[in-house]
Amino acid sequence: MFSFLRRLFGALSDPVAMLQRGDEAFARGDLQRALGWYQLGLQQQPELVDLYEKRGTVFLMLDRYEEALADFEIVIARHPDPTIGCQNRAVVYEKLGRVEEALADYARAIQRTPDYWPAYANRALLLARRGERDKALADVGVLDAHVAPSENLKALKQEIADSLAKHAEPRAAPDPAM
Repeated sequence: MFSFLRRLFGALSDPVAMLQRGDEAFARGDLQRALGWYQLGLQQQPELVDLYEKRGTVFLMLDRYEEALADFEIVIARHPDPTIGCQNRAVVYEKLGRVEEALADYARAIQRTPDYWPAYANRALLLARRGERDKALADVGVLDAHVAPSENLKALKQEIADSLAKHAEPRAAPDPAM
């Protein structure tokens, strides 16, 4: 009994332990509990940037986009490498219908870390949904050249192809007189 209380008290006074507990809850799919741990950690140590990144991700998954956006803004401003913050903020911008801002953040993530493949993948999907075939295929080309073949990459390429097919210009039927 006392060892349990000692562990609990220790977890409630250590923001890193709260981050770990939040990660454990997140891994189990318990987003509300993860959110609670991350928020407790931020109350203890509001300068711990990783807590904002994790909490923002939970907010994103809970469709609480404005709160996610606020957390990712903090990550971008405070983290020495804001690549993941830019990537995550781009996803939020997409959810909010702010496509140009999403594209700009994907570009920032790629510029900052040229081998950050999730930014290429997400940007390719967004471009394909917009019908921007050449740009989407350029990102797919980068992925093909640098990412090992996998089922995920295969599924991504199929989704991009499906999106591009939806936006393809209809081809004129051949003239039967010719």
